[in-house]
Amino acid sequence: MGYDDLRLASTHALYQERPRRAEPSRRTRRLRNGARTRRRENQVSYQPPRA
Repeated sequence: MGYDDLRLASTHALYQERPRRAEPSRRTRRLRNGARTRRRENQVSYQPPRA
């Protein structure tokens, strides 16, 4: 196995690894944003009485 073969194999391995590693953080971010949105929807906004 030559240098170019090794480089190509490691490039492919890294390329396949990236999406798998990014998925949990993407999922966490989505859940956190959903919770924030629900909190915002459930908030009661208090308007001061008009004079």
